[in-house]
Amino acid sequence: MQFEMTLQQVRYILEISRYSSISKAAQELYLTQPYLSSMLKELENELHITIFNRTRKGVKLTEEGKAFLRDAQQIVAISERAKKRFDSAMPGSIQLLTLGFYNF
Repeated sequence: MQFEMTLQQVRYILEISRYSSISKAAQELYLTQPYLSSMLKELENELHITIFNRTRKGVKLTEEGKAFLRDAQQIVAISERAKKRFDSAMPGSIQLLTLGFYNF
């Protein structure tokens, strides 16, 4: 079975990071803790990194996790920006504008 990272999993990482806890993030996302843990583990396996060090007190980002978090934040921001661009547009109202100039 081939696994591919999803936008939802990226959002999960942001929430886990926000709360420094898989349990608290799961509660906020209305998910079970085992499900969220398995999604995290699948993503870590796919990326071949450990995103969080797990402790009894919660989780802490690894150096690799910090790098991934920056990418995750950008991925979500781009996704939200793309969605907003088309949320308020009427069908057929999006038009492309091409500009050019000559430098003499």
